[in-house]
Amino acid sequence: MKIISISFFIVYLLLTSCAPKKENQPLTGSNWGDLRNGSAEEVVSSTVLHWTPESGQRSAQHFYSYDAKAGTKSLSISSTTPLSGRWTNKVNLKPWSKYRFTGWIKTIDLEPSGSMGAGFRLEGFTLEMPEFKGSNDWTQVSVEFETGNEDACTVACIFSMDGRATGTVLFDDMKFELISTEDLNPSISVDLADLKEPMSDYIYGQFIEHLGRCIYGGIWAEMIEDRKFFFAPGDRQSPWSFSGNESNLLIDMNTPYVGDLSPVLKVNESADNKLLQENLGLKDDVSYSGR
Repeated sequence: MKIISISFFIVYLLLTSCAPKKENQPLTGSNWGDLRNGSAEEVVSSTVLHWTPESGQRSAQHFYSYDAKAGTKSLSISSTTPLSGRWTNKVNLKPWSKYRFTGWIKTIDLEPSGSMGAGFRLEGFTLEMPEFKGSNDWTQVSVEFETGNEDACTVACIFSMDGRATGTVLFDDMKFELISTEDLNPSISVDLADLKEPMSDYIYGQFIEHLGRCIYGGIWAEMIEDRKFFFAPGDRQSPWSFSGNESNLLIDMNTPYVGDLSPVLKVNESADNKLLQENLGLKDDVSYSGR
């Protein structure tokens, strides 16, 4: 079976290498570098297509404006009280390529609560881009960058770069221009005569995630949770509870047995003090060991 699998793999490589080359496009969304509705012209009712506004009680008003640099509309964020705001739109970018991003911004009486004003951010890349305060007529922002092995980023139009602001900011005519790209031609070679040591039948692989209690409380052999007391008993995140007089439970942070703390119980004849961890699952006719 192993030899047959390798043979099919080699045939696949030969067929794909001989196939005519074509421009591969992303599996989802738009084509490389296509920022959909970059000028906010496509609007249905009050929804600006392909753009996601920030939502919540602390968010500014997100709408479209008829004050535009290109076309008839632009993205708008405004507030008369200090609030936050951002529009976001994901764009697919060709890996190992160089792009130029351009966009236009206009601010009206924009007063940020912090030290930074409004501007663009290409999330996924660390780029220095200008930010704007006060009142500024339509100004173009342009930045060139290389994608490396990244294949997408999120364009963020931000009301205030480091917090909240008052005033109005408009964004318009945003787009990406492909400057250059690397023509990658990866290949693989298999030397069937280069044999290694036989693989043990006991080597295998698997994949599993922490879904519900499938790991802890499931296939994980250690049944007691937080057995080294990372959380102090009684904390919200601790699986341990305490029964008895609370004055008899001490937390030793000076000389813990392991980690940062150890619980200490005071002992006297009249006290019934217990550290409890409940709901341990036990099976019939199974031996358990503990310490």
